[in-house]
Amino acid sequence: MAATISASGGKDPRLDKSGKPSLLIERQINSYKKVDPKTKHQKAIPPEVYRFILRRATLPRNRAVAELLCSALFFAMRSCEYSKTQRHHEKQTRTIRPCDITFIKGNKILSHDHPHLHKADIVIVTFGPQKSDAHRDESIPQEATSDDELNPVWHMAHTIRRLRSYPGYDKEWPIYTYYDAKTKRFADIKSHEIKDTIQSAVTAIGPEVLGFTAEDVGTHSNRGAFAMMLYLSGAPIFTIMKIGRWLSDAFLDYIEQQVLSFSKGISTKMLHSDTFFNFPVKRQIQETTMKNKDETNTTNQIAHCRKPEHTKLNGRHNSLRDQFRPSTWPIQLQ
Repeated sequence: MAATISASGGKDPRLDKSGKPSLLIERQINSYKKVDPKTKHQKAIPPEVYRFILRRATLPRNRAVAELLCSALFFAMRSCEYSKTQRHHEKQTRTIRPCDITFIKGNKILSHDHPHLHKADIVIVTFGPQKSDAHRDESIPQEATSDDELNPVWHMAHTIRRLRSYPGYDKEWPIYTYYDAKTKRFADIKSHEIKDTIQSAVTAIGPEVLGFTAEDVGTHSNRGAFAMMLYLSGAPIFTIMKIGRWLSDAFLDYIEQQVLSFSKGISTKMLHSDTFFNFPVKRQIQETTMKNKDETNTTNQIAHCRKPEHTKLNGRHNSLRDQFRPSTWPIQLQ
């Protein structure tokens, strides 16, 4: 509400008369934060969920959704980057298009009509405008894997070929574009389909295997899966941030502490050293500080006891006063 008022030329209601943030509003917001429940982040989904989705996708549209979801996994895409979301036109983030995807084999760039596009070594996705300009027009590469099901090159190649098979193909179409050959109509793949696909797979696999239910997952689970998989593989933190396009450590919210793999081996590592010696550095510093403080106090006391050598009526007001009144010294210097 304050942003809307400010944008229309009004005075920001969050500021006081001096232009500083209002103390009362800050206190009120802090009180709300204490009362509000903790943010519930969507669970990261493991690779077996993606495999299940791919194996179950027998219909053309379901296969298109599965390919999009698995492609998005390797690039930690937000839902608005590969599916149509509500109020899509108000989003600052641009959806990925075929012209944003590049395939490389050896040292050559493969055209999208290449018959061996799926055999490329690397696929590169160039992301357009983002919420933050820091990642604008940033290109993220991913290599092909040796996995029989999860391979970023395969999934991207299948998506490109699907789009190219549609009538009136345009390389600037969003990758969520879908054409139904039976009805002869275009129908975009929406984010709620992605969510339904994830939740349906989680329900089918069951909480006994995964440890969570369909209510705990959603479209954000895709980015959580990316962060969790890389973390458990031992990837450096800066790699997760760079490929996932995180500007801060916000991705840590996706790391689930209750996952068994998260704490694997930690208890054994804690017992690596049977004892450790605490060198009393802090105590020695305190003793040295107290000694220096006592010496400083003694020096100041001696300096204070020295009689001023002013003999003329000049100097500051205090020095003139000292010259006229009898001096009484608490300590007589020897």
